[in-house]
Amino acid sequence: MSDLLRARPAEEAVIMAWPLICGKEVAARSQATAFSDGKLTVEVPDATWRSQLQSFAPRYLNEYQGLLGPVVRSVEFKLKHSALSNQRSAKPVRSVSNAGPASTTNRRSSSKRLKEKS
Repeated sequence: MSDLLRARPAEEAVIMAWPLICGKEVAARSQATAFSDGKLTVEVPDATWRSQLQSFAPRYLNEYQGLLGPVVRSVEFKLKHSALSNQRSAKPVRSVSNAGPASTTNRRSSSKRLKEKS
């Protein structure tokens, strides 16, 4: 596999190798999106994943060195664009008061049950 990847341009090889480097579970939740000037950019679903994977960056760099040689010098983990836009466009949740429609329905149901028992 290393020979096949080494035959590709570095930009392609680094991105193609990401699932081999990080493993299938991490690859299912992340995506290598760019490689330039020794820096690999990987998109992740949220800040928790970014923090966790950042702690594994030295191991990923070692794996890349073993597979492709010293081409990847750093890994940057970024939140996926959709995660950012969802956070920005999320509407605030309104609180429901006790006098709302749901509580009125519950009171009617309770009074019906009491009448039925009588």
